[in-house]
Amino acid sequence: MAETPEYLYGPLDGGLVAPQFWALDDIEFPIDVQIDRVVYVCYTLDEQTSNYKYAGEKVLPRKKLGTGE
Repeated sequence: MAETPEYLYGPLDGGLVAPQFWALDDIEFPIDVQIDRVVYVCYTLDEQTSNYKYAGEKVLPRKKLGTGE
């Protein structure tokens, strides 16, 4: 494993990966929270370099609190 893994490409390009995430194969961060949806930025482990490469964004509907929806 690289001494300090980095995020490659995407919005976090060049940023250092926090040690608590080093054991994960995939990392997802919420970057935009709206009333009806949440946008996540996704990174995947590149096993050859031990860095995390940008894997795109994922948009999920946001659940309404207290309604069970």
